[in-house]
Amino acid sequence: RGHSSLGPLFKIKYDNRETYFGTYSYTVGSGKNSQTIEHNIFVQKLKRKYPEVHCSNQVFSVLIGQDIELESAEFNKRFIVKSKNPQEAFYVLNPRLINAILERDTKKYVQFFETFDQYVLIGTEKFTIEPHPRLTGPIVKLENYQKKKAQILEGLDMLTDFADILQREIVDGGEERSVAKE
Repeated sequence: RGHSSLGPLFKIKYDNRETYFGTYSYTVGSGKNSQTIEHNIFVQKLKRKYPEVHCSNQVFSVLIGQDIELESAEFNKRFIVKSKNPQEAFYVLNPRLINAILERDTKKYVQFFETFDQYVLIGTEKFTIEPHPRLTGPIVKLENYQKKKAQILEGLDMLTDFADILQREIVDGGEERSVAKE
């Protein structure tokens, strides 16, 4: 069995919302057969609690719960979906959210997506800001820094869009409204 670790989380205000950014890694296997997978994570606090649902594009997923097949064949090809309660997975991963994930994530940037308690989380490919090869210390290439900053903003934008979709519900007559705080 593997183990996981959460790096430092940085709390930021993004789009006037409580948001966190950090790193997460987990190791599967042992000895020579072990492999460590690292991700950047983006977490945002929601207005109410949501069921625990996990999606991962990793074959050696460490997720718990039942495997769930959704109505989207494309989504099922990209992600393994698990939840302790399949009905909850369909509630969270409604067609609007599935389409948003597939449309926004054209570069297959999202490695996993989760809801738990009052939070929504996406994990992306790990990226770091690398020092200039001929210099030591915290000096970085400007182009590298701008690329990483763009990746962080892309992750924050996607997370915010996904959170907005989660927090809307369709009422009678097909009208959308925001979900009130509970």
